[in-house]
Amino acid sequence: MSVPLRSRILRAIAAVVALVAIAAGEARATHRTLPRWQDPWSDGCSFSPDVNSSIKAVCTRHDEAYYYGGSAKDRLDADEKFREELGRAGMWTWVAYIYYRGVRTFGGPGLRLEGVSWAFGGEYFAYDDHPATPSP
Repeated sequence: MSVPLRSRILRAIAAVVALVAIAAGEARATHRTLPRWQDPWSDGCSFSPDVNSSIKAVCTRHDEAYYYGGSAKDRLDADEKFREELGRAGMWTWVAYIYYRGVRTFGGPGLRLEGVSWAFGGEYFAYDDHPATPSP
């Protein structure tokens, strides 16, 4: 095969790969819409005591973040916010840290637990640069 022909073939392959990557990125950015979150869907502080209504409200907001999902960074942000809000709700710092470690250890998408694992809305269970959006 001549060098110019090989070069043209490689450029064509690169162009196809680029188009597929762009199309996949666009599809990924818009592919997930979910019914709008409703607080009754939350089980509160999964596998942990809710303690009081303030703590349960913090857990419910955290469940909402897990429902829509997003990237690994989004999950870390949600979990850190969870720990901070537990403290503001009156939970002792060391207990809030135990709850935080629980969600960091057992809340990843790999366990695929409905209502518990990251991105559980629509049973997606994966990290994605684009969280799901609520349907109108």
